[in-house]
Amino acid sequence: MKYELLVDINPLGIDVVLADENGQVQNIHTPYAGHDFAVTVLNLDEFLTTVKSAFAHLENILQHNDEIQQVYFKNIMNGWMALDENFNPLPPILMGKDTDAHFIEALMMNGIGGQLQRKTGVPLAVTLPLIITLRLKNEEPEIYAHAAHYMTLREYMVYLLFGQNTTDAAFAARTGFYNTEYATWDGQALALTGLRVEQLPDLVSKDELTGRLDVDWLPEMITDATNFKMH
Repeated sequence: MKYELLVDINPLGIDVVLADENGQVQNIHTPYAGHDFAVTVLNLDEFLTTVKSAFAHLENILQHNDEIQQVYFKNIMNGWMALDENFNPLPPILMGKDTDAHFIEALMMNGIGGQLQRKTGVPLAVTLPLIITLRLKNEEPEIYAHAAHYMTLREYMVYLLFGQNTTDAAFAARTGFYNTEYATWDGQALALTGLRVEQLPDLVSKDELTGRLDVDWLPEMITDATNFKMH
C-alpha cells in the first residue's frame, strides 16, 4: 500500500495524518512529554523525543512492504534556535514573549523598525526571530556570545533529516533578517543584532532544501525515494 504523510508540528504536539492510496485516513497525535497544554518553553530533547515517537508510531500501523511516497510538513510552529559550533542547542527553543514588545516600540520610535519592515516585508512582532535575538543579546549575553548558528525550528528539521543548514527565500523572509529586494540577509538587521551572515542558514532554492536522508530513526517505509515537502 502507498501512503502520504502530513505532519503538523504545533504547540500542543505533533499531529500526523496518514492517508493511503484509497483515500483512507488515520490521525495520530503525539503530545510533548510532560506537557499537558500548549508549550511556551520546550527544550530540544523533549522536541526530538516527540518527533521520533510520532514517526515510530508508524511502525505499529504499517506493514513492511508498505511505502510512504511523500512526507509533507504542512506546518511547523514558530521557534528560534541558538546552537553552538557543533549544532548543539544552547538554551531551550526560543519562542516569542509579550514582554519583548518594548524592543519593537523602541525600533519604531527611532525609525529603524520602519526601515526593516520595508526591506524585509514583514511586520515586527514578538515571535519574529530578529526580535527574539535582541532579547537573547540583551538578557542572556553569555548564551548569545557562545552561539555559532541560528535557525528556525523548520530549518532545524531540515538539518535533522538531511544534515543541511539551509533555508529558502520564502522562509528566510519570515525571520526579519532577509532583504527581499536584494534576496540576501540584510546588513542592517545583522548589524542591529550583532549576527554574522555565516551564523544564519545558507540561502538556497526551494528545490535544494532537501537531499539524501541523514538519519537512522525513521521507519523503513520512508526511504531516499520518499519525496519531502517543507511548507
